[in-house]
Amino acid sequence: MPEPSNANSGTQTAEPLPPKNLAALQRVRAAIEDKRMTLALGRRSLRVLAELLDNPRQAAMSSITELAGELGVSPATLSRLARQLGFEGFKAFQQVFRRESSGQSRYYSQQARQLSGKEYHTRQRIERMQSTLDQLVSWNDEALLNEVARQLYRSRRVKIYARRQSTSLASFLGYCLAMLRPRVTVLGTGELGASHAAALLEPNDLTVFIGFHPYSPSTVKVARVAKEKACRMIAITDSHTSPIAALAETVVRVPVDTGFYSNSLVAATALIELLLDKAAYLAGDAGIAALEEREQLIVKMQDEY
Repeated sequence: MPEPSNANSGTQTAEPLPPKNLAALQRVRAAIEDKRMTLALGRRSLRVLAELLDNPRQAAMSSITELAGELGVSPATLSRLARQLGFEGFKAFQQVFRRESSGQSRYYSQQARQLSGKEYHTRQRIERMQSTLDQLVSWNDEALLNEVARQLYRSRRVKIYARRQSTSLASFLGYCLAMLRPRVTVLGTGELGASHAAALLEPNDLTVFIGFHPYSPSTVKVARVAKEKACRMIAITDSHTSPIAALAETVVRVPVDTGFYSNSLVAATALIELLLDKAAYLAGDAGIAALEEREQLIVKMQDEY
């Protein structure tokens, strides 16, 4: 059996190898991208790993030859990837996918299981949350964030889409951005379905897609339609190899791993607030006037903030 943390000579590991489940495998992938973990994976192998994680059922059910054909690589590439990740071979690697392919995903319960039997330290949890804010700054430079804010404020139409937990981020962005400027739409509200959201997309829309591992299939499908309709696209996601990042012209990468049983939204929420703040700065007096108009409506309608 390979050594748990020493699958490759000279490898620095932030996660034990081989990974025991898909959640652990996703953490390994993130650690490699962040350079917290040094494995001899080239760009092609990292892309293959990302595609396997994005399509776990296919990875579980297909033969090595079928998978290699789908991914455009040789079977030897898959075998080599498995060994680099600490597995004896591809079959052992594939078992990680097969164990989780039946029934519902166990991503959240597996995350929670990491806490089992450990003493809970509030300060440590807060420090991990704070560390995601530091990562957010190191992953995205000022020029990128300024450009995203500029597009959010100055594009003629902005349409935002997210599913599951990320819908709260889409609502936050959509509500506050619409206070500064018109023609902002949060798609997919009211359980109208992905096809309804896709039907509302128009050429040259600025679209914002938000999603983190495990990625919602509907988010990816609507993003593909946006690409087909020649929409401009910003992806707010956790990896440059995520399925929505692959479709977008602009990617803002957000750390989501704090040990929480779901994806942490600490950094993502801070990012949205930061982008809105930058948009308000760009709006200047026009933004202040728009906010004053909203305040007047709230008073007139005796509405609550």
